Parts: sequence; C-alpha cells; structure tokens
Amino acid sequence: MKWQTARSVLLAGAVAPSLMMGMALLAPAHAESLNFAVIGPMSGDNAVYGVALQRGTQLAAKQINAAGGVNGDQMELEFLDTQCQATQAASAAAKIAADPDVFAVIGDVCSSASLAAMPIFYRAGLTQVSGSSTSPKITEVVRDNGYDNFARVIPSDSQQAGKMVDLATKVLGKKRIAILYASDDFGQQIYGYQQLAIEASGAELVAAETYTPTQTKNFTPQLTNIASAKPDVLLIDGYYNDAGAAVSQLARSGLGDITIINSAGVDQADYIKLGGEATEGSYVFTYYNPGSPLEANRAFVQAFEAEYGEKPNEQAAYGYEIPFIYKLAIEQGATRETLAETVRGISFDGPTGTTRFDENGDVLGKSGAVMVVKDGQFVVDLDLTQAVNR
Repeated sequence: MKWQTARSVLLAGAVAPSLMMGMALLAPAHAESLNFAVIGPMSGDNAVYGVALQRGTQLAAKQINAAGGVNGDQMELEFLDTQCQATQAASAAAKIAADPDVFAVIGDVCSSASLAAMPIFYRAGLTQVSGSSTSPKITEVVRDNGYDNFARVIPSDSQQAGKMVDLATKVLGKKRIAILYASDDFGQQIYGYQQLAIEASGAELVAAETYTPTQTKNFTPQLTNIASAKPDVLLIDGYYNDAGAAVSQLARSGLGDITIINSAGVDQADYIKLGGEATEGSYVFTYYNPGSPLEANRAFVQAFEAEYGEKPNEQAAYGYEIPFIYKLAIEQGATRETLAETVRGISFDGPTGTTRFDENGDVLGKSGAVMVVKDGQFVVDLDLTQAVNR
C-alpha cells in the first residue's frame, strides 16, 4: 500500500533525539512508501525492550531504504507505545486496524500485549510478526483460533524452559530446584513447562513462588519461603528489573550462595545495576548471541554499534530481521492480503540464524546461548552454550 507523502508518528512514547532524527531519515518527503506499524513498550518499566526493538527495526529500514527500498518504495515505520499492557496494546491495535495505509505490523514485545492485539489484527486482515513474544500460549491461541496472520521469529518458551532446566541439571549438576516466576502470561507458561522438564529430568522442584511484574518490590517473603526448602539452584522467570531487585535481596533472605539462572531478556545492563555484586556469576539463557560468528550477525553487530554506540541485545536482533522478512515476502509478490501466507513460506538468513516457520507461525530450528555475569559484564559462555544445546 503506497503513501504519497511520508509520515512518522510516535504515540505516547519517549525516545532520544537521535532516534527521532533516525525516524525522519527513513522516508524522504514525497517518496512513495510502505508503512509498517511497530508496537511495543516505548515508555514505562519495560521501555528498554521497546527501545531495543525500535532501534533494530530502524536500522533495518535505514539499510533497506539506502539500498533502494522495497520494489522501489521506501519503508516507513510508525511507532506506537503499548507499555507491555494488554489494554494499551488493544487500543494501539484498534488505531492501526482503522488505518488502511498500514501494510503490516511488527511486535509486540510482551506476550500478554501480543495476545490482546492478535484478534484485532486478524479481523483487520493485517499480518503481525513478533520478535519477542515467547509465551507457548500464543501457539495455542493461534492454532485454536486460526490466526494464520501471525508469526514470530523468536522461539517459544516451551524450548527455553527445557534449556534452563537442562543447564541446571545436566550441565551444572543441580538437583534441588526452586523457581520464582512472574504472574503474567510469560511467567505462568514458562513455569508450567519447567515443571514438566524438571519431572522428566529426575530432579526435584522443592519450591515455587510468584510475584507481580513491575509491582513487587519486596521479594523477601518469596525468597525466605524458597530458602526454607534448601534449593541448590533458583530459576527466575521474569524481567530484568524484577530479577535485579530479587537478586539484590538474596543474601538477607538466606540465599546468598545459590546459583541463579535467569530467563531470556534479563541480559540488560540495568539488571546488573539493580542487583549489584549479587548478580556476579549468575546466568541468563538468551535467544541471541551477539558474539555469534555468523556473517549476517557480524555485519549486524558492526552496523548497530556504529549507529547506536552499543552492542545489540535480543530484542534489537530479532526486531532487525522482521523488516527484511517483510521485504523478501513483498519482493516475492505478496500483497497486503497475501502477505501472511507468503511470510510463513519464507526462509531468511539473519543475525539469529535461519528463519523458517511451521504451520502455527512458530520459528523452526533456532537455539539459545548461555550468558554469565563476569566482572560486571554479560559474557557468552561458549562451553555452557554448546553443552546445553547438545
């Protein structure tokens, strides 16, 4: 769908001036353009994820446009803030669905937000590709409701759950497992799959506690209950800010020496800032390895660092791939109406590996990496990564 004039809108979100300048460069005035809506948490407690998504997609669009665009049309991105909240995600989806000039959607980040938006985009006939929503519940909803307009380039947490348990049991030799999990769709789903993996491993789940993401500040009651069960490893299924706060309270709860394995997305600098010295030696299972030797990844990391002065994270890398997947589909002849079907038949080699989809829009064949906090920095542990992916 072509626009005769370029526009770039940020709704209810805060971005740095440099990012605003980047948006203005995506589609020159009076150029014909393809408009893509990007939804995610651009403000609030989870803004670090949304800004990473924003940066990754902006870099991709900039590169695509510099190389001639999509069949000669410039790619334009419109950013809408959902704060990872279901209500705001539904509101943003309704605004997008009412705009006939939106060609397709990128996002959301949080699974609960994607789940709220999915039926709205389905009814509107809009293709939606997420680079961060990992809840296994999405697969169930897609399958049960026939949402053939949805796909995600990042693996489901049904995979991550097993990998975290494998790291704890098969690789690190832990037998008594405790879990602290967020009470939202993401946390509940990954916790459920971890229970199954623990049972299959022969290890023992000795304690499980939940918390309200971004709302719980005092984790002492949960951690004290966990400590009384005498676990030798704690899996934290949540977000960087919550995990950092929880880890900072381990010592006073009687868990000062316990091994910590965090879920994907915790590999943010603020996790270490919030958790302090207690984060040293803790692990994060991540779906993206910035040190991957793949040629596509090396080129992406170099370009991202040149553009933003820092290494990309998971949300940036997966977000970066989606504009290229849309470009490839359109160049294969996809229209707005046939885009979803074409996307599901795509094979694309990007920074995170080869993207191909199954009948539910889930990505096939991708694996994760193990990071450890060492001297106040996240470092990929290649030995542990190889061991957990065997």
